[in-house]
Amino acid sequence: MQLSYLTLLAWVAAHPVIAGPLDDICNAVEGVISCDRTIQRPIGSEPVYCDETPDTPCGVHILTEEIDICTAINNAMTDSEFVDNAPAICDCLAMAINDQDLKDVWEDGSLQGEAYPWKLDHAYYKETCLIEAGYKLKNNKQAAIGTKFDPKDGWKTLQAPEINVARYRALVTPLNKCLPDGVGDEVCNWADVRSWFLKWVNDAGAINNSDLAHTVKSWPGLIATLKKRIADVKSTAKTVQDRTKSVSTKVAAVQKKVCQKNACKGFKGPSASKFLNNVNEALKTAKALGSIPAESDKSANMIPKLATRANAAVAALKPNPKSEHWKVLIEKGEIQSFKSIMKGFGRLLYDLPTAASQIKSGLTHLILLTKNATRGKKAASQIKTVLAPKFKENQELSKKKAVRDGFIQIQTIIKNDLKGPVDKLNKAIDALNTDLSKLVLRGKKLELTYGSIGYDRFNNWDFDYPCVEMITDTYTEGEFSEDFTYPVYSQCRFYSGKVSFVRHWVPYLKYRWV
Repeated sequence: MQLSYLTLLAWVAAHPVIAGPLDDICNAVEGVISCDRTIQRPIGSEPVYCDETPDTPCGVHILTEEIDICTAINNAMTDSEFVDNAPAICDCLAMAINDQDLKDVWEDGSLQGEAYPWKLDHAYYKETCLIEAGYKLKNNKQAAIGTKFDPKDGWKTLQAPEINVARYRALVTPLNKCLPDGVGDEVCNWADVRSWFLKWVNDAGAINNSDLAHTVKSWPGLIATLKKRIADVKSTAKTVQDRTKSVSTKVAAVQKKVCQKNACKGFKGPSASKFLNNVNEALKTAKALGSIPAESDKSANMIPKLATRANAAVAALKPNPKSEHWKVLIEKGEIQSFKSIMKGFGRLLYDLPTAASQIKSGLTHLILLTKNATRGKKAASQIKTVLAPKFKENQELSKKKAVRDGFIQIQTIIKNDLKGPVDKLNKAIDALNTDLSKLVLRGKKLELTYGSIGYDRFNNWDFDYPCVEMITDTYTEGEFSEDFTYPVYSQCRFYSGKVSFVRHWVPYLKYRWV
C-alpha cells in the first residue's frame, strides 16, 4: 500500500504522540510543522501620552515585529534542516520512540496474542513516514544470517519472500479477526488469510524457479521416456530370445552334419574344439537373456505408479488454492509467529519428500533391469569371439573342407541372425540406463529442512534542534515601565539513542540430494 506524504501527515496529526525529550522540544516549537504560528518580538518602545498630561508620558507602548516561527528558528540555526524535517521529527520519530514498548510484539514476529492490527498499522505508518522523509534504517541482516545460507554438505538454500512490515500488517489484519483473542467485532474470513498465503507462496520466485523445481518438473517426462525405454528393452530382448532358439537349432544341425564320424575331432591344434566350445558358450549366454522380457514387464508395471507419484511431486510445488491447511496449522498453534511461517508452503514441505521417497523405492525393478547390461555385453563379446577366427586361412581345417565350410556357415548364421539383435538389446539397455541416470532419485534421496531468520532494524538519531528560552525585557518611558516576554531560540543537540523498528524475517528452504 502506497501512502502519500500528505496522507501520512494527516494520519499522524489525528494520532498525536510525543515521547520523551521530543515532547518538550516539539511542544516548544508548536506550529513549526505547518509554519502557521507567528511570534511577536520587541524592537523598541515609545511613550504613551494621555489627554490629561499631553506633555508628560503616562505609559509605555512596546513596539514589536511579527515573524513566523519557521523563520525565527532558521535564523537561530545554521541551516533549515530542523524546520524541513519537523513533520518527520515531531510526528513520525516521536511515534517511533514511543513505540519501543511494542517491541515484544514484533521481536518474535508474533501473529497471535498482542499482535493487534492497530499496532502494526502504527508501526507501518510511522516507518513509511520516516523513510519517505529520507531517513534510512540500519539493520543487522548480514550478521543475523551469517553463514547459515552458505553451501555446506551439499545443502542449497532457497529464500522465500522476505516478511517486511507491510506483509506483516497484511497478514495480521485479516488473521486477527479469526483468533479467539482478536479485537473488534468484525467477521472472520479465512479466505482472506488464505489469499495472503497464496500470494506469498506464489511470489516465491527463488523457490518456484529453482533447480529443485526444474528437477521435479522433469520427472513426469522422464517417467514417460522410461516407459518407452522399457518397451524397447522388452521388444529387443524378445527378438534375442526368439533368434537364440532358431540359431541354436540351425547351429546344431550344421554341427551334426559336418561333425559326423568324429570329423570335428583329431586336429592337432585347438581350433575346432575351441570354436565349438565358444559357440556353445555364446548361445548359452544369449539364452540366459531370455529372462529380460519378464523383468521388463515388472518394470513396466511400476510405470503408472511412478507417473502418479511424479505428478504428485510436481503438484506439491504449488499451493492448493482451495486448501484449508493454513487454517488448520494456525488453529493447532503450529504457526504462531513468522519463525514457523515456512509451514505455509504445505505440500512442498510434506508431499514432495513423500512423493520423492516413493519414486525412489519404485525404481528397484528398473535398476535391476539395467543390470542385464553386463550379461548383454558378455553375450556380444562371446559372439565377437565366435566371429573372430578366419577359417578360410586356417591350414589345419583346410584338410577337412566340409568341417571348415560348416564352421564358416555357423559364423554366418550367428552373425546374420543373432549379432544384430544382441547389439540392439545392449543399445536399448544402455538407453534405459542413460535416461534412468537422469533421475537423481536413482542413487540419491531428497532431504528438506526449513526455517526463518529474523533480523533487527534500527537507527540512532542525533540532530540540531532549537532550544527555547523565554526572555523578558523591560522598557521604560519616563516614570513608567512595561515588561515583554518572548521566545529566543538557540541551537542545541538531540540524541535519541537506539530506536528499534519492526523486525523483518527471511524464511528459507534448504534441500540436498544424498
